[in-house]
Amino acid sequence: MRELEVLAPAGTFETMQAAVRAGADAVYLGGGRFGARAYAGNLDQEQLLRAIDYVHLHGRKLYLTVNTLLKEQELEEQLYSWLKPFYEQGLDAVIVQDLGVLSLIRREFPALAVHASTQMTVAGPEGARLLEECGASRLVLPRELSLSEIRQIRQGCGLEIEGFVHGALCYCYSGQCLMSSMIGGRSGNRGRCAQPCRLNYRAFEGKNSIGRADEPHLLSPKDMNTLAILPDIIEAGVTSLKIEGRMKKPVYTAGVTEVYRKYADRYLEYGRSGYRVDAEDEKQLWDLFHRNGFHQSYYKQHNGKNMMALSEKEFRFRNEPLAKRLQETYLEREKKVPVQMEVQIKAGEPVLLKVSAAKDGCRESVSVTVEGDVPQAAIRQPATEDSIRRQLGKLGGTEYAAEKISVSVEDRLFLPVVQLNELRRQGLAKLTKEAVEGFRRKDLPEESSKEIAKNRCTETEGNLRRAEEKPLRVLAVTLGQAEVLLESGRFSRIYVESEAAEEAYLESFAKRCRQNGTECFLAMPYVLRDRARTVLEQWKKRFFEHVFDGFLARSLDELCWLRENIPEESRIVADCGLYSWNREAVSFLHRLGAEEDTVPLELNRREIVARGAKESELVIYGRAPMMVSAQCVRKNTSGCRPGAGMVTLTDRMGEAFPVRPVCRYCYNVIYNSRPLSLFTQTEEIESLNPAALRLSFSTETEAEIKEIIEKCFREDPQGFTRGHWKRGVE
Repeated sequence: MRELEVLAPAGTFETMQAAVRAGADAVYLGGGRFGARAYAGNLDQEQLLRAIDYVHLHGRKLYLTVNTLLKEQELEEQLYSWLKPFYEQGLDAVIVQDLGVLSLIRREFPALAVHASTQMTVAGPEGARLLEECGASRLVLPRELSLSEIRQIRQGCGLEIEGFVHGALCYCYSGQCLMSSMIGGRSGNRGRCAQPCRLNYRAFEGKNSIGRADEPHLLSPKDMNTLAILPDIIEAGVTSLKIEGRMKKPVYTAGVTEVYRKYADRYLEYGRSGYRVDAEDEKQLWDLFHRNGFHQSYYKQHNGKNMMALSEKEFRFRNEPLAKRLQETYLEREKKVPVQMEVQIKAGEPVLLKVSAAKDGCRESVSVTVEGDVPQAAIRQPATEDSIRRQLGKLGGTEYAAEKISVSVEDRLFLPVVQLNELRRQGLAKLTKEAVEGFRRKDLPEESSKEIAKNRCTETEGNLRRAEEKPLRVLAVTLGQAEVLLESGRFSRIYVESEAAEEAYLESFAKRCRQNGTECFLAMPYVLRDRARTVLEQWKKRFFEHVFDGFLARSLDELCWLRENIPEESRIVADCGLYSWNREAVSFLHRLGAEEDTVPLELNRREIVARGAKESELVIYGRAPMMVSAQCVRKNTSGCRPGAGMVTLTDRMGEAFPVRPVCRYCYNVIYNSRPLSLFTQTEEIESLNPAALRLSFSTETEAEIKEIIEKCFREDPQGFTRGHWKRGVE
């Protein structure tokens, strides 16, 4: 790999070739399964095996996206056999989101590098260290991180750091979006996002509309373009410059890769002092695609209206001369591997041809020799150095270009053209085989060495109890909610959001909980970044050790931070955003210190049975958090006003989605328009036998909470949804 990697996307074999020809050091793409772009062209098995050999022949690398969440049966019965041929072919790395996938690959494919996807939402050195301990070799950063946060990660771990430098952005932290899933059943965690963030919305405070009528795309960010600040990104610690766009056409990929290759090389050659961006290259990026302009992502800005395409208009590529040049240069013209040839022709001896290729990128130098027929005595026209050199140099239609051809031929000998052609064909074929053979891995067993199902428990294992007899727990966003819930006496545990109050009040509330025989757990922020880390560090010193019975962790960063900072007797529950769709992932979280996990919101009842729930908490009521975003709806429509309360988004169908600005940590949580309710599903809940049940409150008033508690296990509230309890996701 070069000192600085330019990493390009590909949705098809043609796009992969264009990316390599345009200067990519590595390409990331999806196979027919388990990739986060299910609607990209993707490659079938034969194409993917060819692609692995193609990039290796050219000294480049290929990373396969296995970055979706896998259901129990998929992980248990399908992943190993699907991945095995690519591993044996020499696949360089896999990009993963699922903790169960990470665990299985590290165990079953030990020589395969694992890159932790941006969808893992690891935003700090804590989670990076944890992933390094678990065998990952690279972290793909969330797009929302600042340069200073990236430096902290770089200094705090030994992982390679990959960062996005160009292309589209999600409104939500990648991996923390359930919006497409909850609205239409197309899960972003399964590569099927319907992009509801690109649709029109209106924002309200109470009944008052906020924002401009001609700026309805409230959740649609502009594309990022970081060409001007590339030295800052590199010097912060990013060594792989990632271009987004597996759904884009080959011309787009080639054109963007060409520009970033040029400027990565410019920085490597001249450093910061000699780094200048030419206007024509900025124009090329603009002409290829933009969404009402560009911005420089979150590297130097936490959020803001200027980052949004609020009045987004459809962009059409109109630069035909650019399209023609890129088409001819990178799609129609082969990228050739330079080779040297040495041929020796002696009387009475077989002809010898040596073909060599120098080291290039990740491919080592390779040299092969093939043997042909014994030359004949010349009757009329003896072979000459020029004629032999001319014939051997005819490499059209191959991956090779003759850099140098050395010919040693004795006088008065003749070798038919057909024999020279065959000798050349054999030499290049053998060179190709030798060049890619070094990347091959030894055969693996047909089946996984460990049957995942071996330790499965049955869905009824344990002490079955009626649903209403299960430990009942509750999450409160505000102190008013928490007080009502404590007064009710119905709950064995109350989770209190960490932004609900200052430490003095939280300490007082936790003591009153303990006096009433109720556990008090602190619900951690949805993302652990600098603001949250500062608050938690202050609280840790003053009252963490003696106040809370445990903590609700929302990220891998928080799992690691808690392991390092809380008393051993404190307990940790992993929330549903720490996805555990399969038993491997459940086991992974428990090995990391979670006493319990939370059943993911996208699994249906049958899938929960296959996964198991006896050590898991099941959410039976509450609005699902559908997005966690560094952007702020209020700030982008009416201005930043900390503590001003909730905002509501309405879509074109009239559905209203509550938005909670978490000002202490500066992010938004967008909730589903309808609350989940499983109150009347008691028999099905009992069959799952979860460890405990949870009610999650977000927008409810104190009076509404009392009414909902009354209905618990008796009737569902008005306007409820079953979520994915019955339907699940594809």
